[in-house]
Amino acid sequence: MPLPVVDPYNIFAQAEGFTDASTSMLDASNIPTGNMMMRVVSVATSAFAVELYLKCLIVIEGKPVPREHNLSRLYAKLSADTQESLQAHYQAFLPEYLPTMVDTRPASVPRGPRDYVSALSNAERKFEQYRYFFEAEGNMTSVALDGALECLLIATRESILTIRPDWDTNYPALMTQMVLLPQTDLAAQISNLASLGVGKDEAQYELQYKCLNGACPEMTHIVFNMQPGLSLPEPLEDGQQVFAYPSDGIIRCPRCHANSKYSIIQEALESYTGRGVHII
Repeated sequence: MPLPVVDPYNIFAQAEGFTDASTSMLDASNIPTGNMMMRVVSVATSAFAVELYLKCLIVIEGKPVPREHNLSRLYAKLSADTQESLQAHYQAFLPEYLPTMVDTRPASVPRGPRDYVSALSNAERKFEQYRYFFEAEGNMTSVALDGALECLLIATRESILTIRPDWDTNYPALMTQMVLLPQTDLAAQISNLASLGVGKDEAQYELQYKCLNGACPEMTHIVFNMQPGLSLPEPLEDGQQVFAYPSDGIIRCPRCHANSKYSIIQEALESYTGRGVHII
């Protein structure tokens, strides 16, 4: 079976979701009122986010997404330049995360993995250990979020954003398949226009669209001029707008990169008014 062809942004978006979830779970585990078991789940979630970020880098390089979960083997599939970038980012963040690295070695031995490859090996153990935490032997009292794992996650994420800085936004990333199709059909759009009291003889309609990503405030405007042939009134006054359903969205939001199929509002306007539409 051939390996699937995947948009790397979709992998990045899902990894971002796991990263955000890990952070939220860690916040929810704070002592004394939090649930300490949330830290266990947070570690496993962070390790899985690293796997997705690595797969994103592999696909960015033009390779198919591999059916592989081992972090070291995923790393081996990357080009030398990307591996060098990962190592450089890990070294850059290492001083920040070194004090929180969990290490059981003697105090005389330097704390924590000092290079990216060693950190990958450490993360693989963490994923297995924390995913099946109930199987752990002995007294595992330390469930702190390991600084080595977090350093690894941040370094991998930043390596992606070095290649694709346009993905670095302040809004949640959404996979394109979540927003590609409008949630309303043509009949619903026509009904929407009627419920808004839209006049059928207007010379011009200005439609305001909101990004499909509910957390993103991006708005855009499209003006439709109706084709002549009728005795038409003056165009809409400034500020007077017809609102399309948010599910029609923006083709490619410049702020958070949500995608949507081109709105069917043009077809709805033509059906509703019985006239042709020209977008300006």
